[in-house]
Parts: sequence; structure tokens; C-alpha cells
Amino acid sequence: MKSISAAIIVVVAAALLFGSAFIAHDDTALFIQVVGCIVGIAGIAGWFVSLQTTKLVDDSK
Repeated sequence: MKSISAAIIVVVAAALLFGSAFIAHDDTALFIQVVGCIVGIAGIAGWFVSLQTTKLVDDSK
């Protein structure tokens, strides 16, 4: 279940990056892109950690 929530965070980051392309003000677009990148990196890291944790739990059976 944690991997699904991490995937949702990655999708939100992609939406931020995509949405920043339509913002006319350069500084605001840059800020949204930076926030999108930070959220995306955190989401992908969380995704990998949750998948590794799930694998370890499944292998212990």
C-alpha cells in the first residue's frame, strides 16, 4: 500500500512539472519546477524504499 501512495506522489510531481510549462511568470515557473523536482525525488526514493521493504517481508515467508 505504501508503494501506491509513493506512486501518487510521483504523479503529483509530474503534474507540477507539466503545469509549470503553462505559467507565464518566469520566477514562479522556476519555483514550481524546483518544488516538483524535490517532490519527485522524495516520491521515487519512497517508492524504492517501500518496494524493498515489501520484498524483504515477502522473502521471509
